Amino acid sequence: MSLIHSRFDLYKVMLPYVIGEPMPGTIAPMPEDMHKKIKGPPTRIFATTNIRQFKRFIDSSIELLLKHFEELFLSGRAFNFALWANLFAYDTMGEPTSPKRHGHLEAGKDVDNIVADVEKHFQRISLIGQIPWYDLTLQITPLQSKLLKQPDSPQIVFRMHQTFERHALLQSGQALAGLVERDLLTQFMNAQAADPTLPAL
Repeated sequence: MSLIHSRFDLYKVMLPYVIGEPMPGTIAPMPEDMHKKIKGPPTRIFATTNIRQFKRFIDSSIELLLKHFEELFLSGRAFNFALWANLFAYDTMGEPTSPKRHGHLEAGKDVDNIVADVEKHFQRISLIGQIPWYDLTLQITPLQSKLLKQPDSPQIVFRMHQTFERHALLQSGQALAGLVERDLLTQFMNAQAADPTLPAL
């Protein structure tokens, strides 16, 4: 690692924005000691032995994708395979996270521009990530953070809504068992409950 840049300097341009503020995560958290602490639960949760139980979600997405392909084939219409592959990928990754799907496959389109926003985000960081200090002049100056709030990441906003709903269930006194499946959100919340020093969801 260069003495000029810390890990956060190199990766902070990857952070999504929510309510006008950068949102730390396991890829680019701050400070680095927090990164070491919070990467433990995801490592265990995303272990192969645990992820296998979510195969049913992948199967349901495959069935829905094939249904659309059959309809498109019978209609004789041309279609964008790359777009459908992206819609499939996001729904496949999204459904195990919480009970609610993004709904891309059902709608047959990029719902809330989530896919397009992520693509645009990575196009940007592929360039500005080479000179992270320059990001200060383009996007996250103190003045801009006060006057011109960054647009929220639709992907993060969607997941935040799911998290808020889950917390509302807990605060209402309803047990998670029987209400939702043991999805990834439940497992992350259980990990945080077991170790209160972890950042709250």
